[in-house]
Amino acid sequence: MKMKFSVFLALSLLLFAITACGSSTNFTRTSASLPPGPPDLVEVTYFYESDACFCLGLASEWIDTTITTDYNNELDNGKLTYIRHDTQDSASSDIMVEFNATTYGFYITEVKGIVSSTRAVGGLWLYTDTTGENEMLKSKFIDLLKRELDKALAGE
Repeated sequence: MKMKFSVFLALSLLLFAITACGSSTNFTRTSASLPPGPPDLVEVTYFYESDACFCLGLASEWIDTTITTDYNNELDNGKLTYIRHDTQDSASSDIMVEFNATTYGFYITEVKGIVSSTRAVGGLWLYTDTTGENEMLKSKFIDLLKRELDKALAGE
């Protein structure tokens, strides 16, 4: 009986941590079906809190570093845009409504001509690290981030 309670408690705490540390909704905003092939532009919209807990502060750092370092060419040539919105700033409220964004959210919009499709990238927050010392979690976080960005840039 004690073991069942411990498992229940552990699962409850995990669910709470995922919810508290930036779960994202299954959001998709589409204006129309995108034609096949690579998009003209990929827009990344990231919602964060300026006074985040340690683990989400690390997530923000990993996102910023990955995009500005590994996707520097795409940023420079205009193929990729990266916009951050502090959810604690009242200036972000309209864009949060537009994206149906929670405190933390990472969205990718593919644009082809006048047609666009936006989706939330889920699962990133599962790999946040409360200590900053877990290289496996950091690696999984960055791998997922890059996989999603690469798919969007390729039009997959």
